[in-house]
Amino acid sequence: MTGWVYLIRNKDLHKIGITENLEQRIKQLKPDEIVATFETEDYEKLEKELHKKFKSERIPQTEYFRLSKTQLDDCIRQLKGGFEPPELLELKKKGIINKEQYETLKKIDWYKHYSEEISQEEGLETLQQLLDEGLITEEAYQTQKKTVIGFINKTSIASI
Repeated sequence: MTGWVYLIRNKDLHKIGITENLEQRIKQLKPDEIVATFETEDYEKLEKELHKKFKSERIPQTEYFRLSKTQLDDCIRQLKGGFEPPELLELKKKGIINKEQYETLKKIDWYKHYSEEISQEEGLETLQQLLDEGLITEEAYQTQKKTVIGFINKTSIASI
């Protein structure tokens, strides 16, 4: 099921929230401005990521934030462009994957593998398939392979 992540403004405060019915929620909140919205299946995860990112600006016990212009622009960019997987951004910054590879990996929701329970074997098979299809370089494969193995090990330990 999909839902919405929204960014609204009331006076000098911004609310980052989620809903499955955007029209109804906006009618309830009556914001001064609807700054940005994004529809996604990962709406709860995206909201948590944004709340975590701007936690130092959060008004305690609320979903309201006192965002600077730069922070506001960053939040809008994330909502307009969707969630930017940090692992992929890092590979792109280092030049391990190019823009086309980055967009391809993002489209197939590679980052979901870090939030869902998958076996180490499934994660490594997916990586091998991406390498075989020329979607990632050998260096990106090796970097992501370490990440998959490290993530699976952390998940396994945490579930004990």
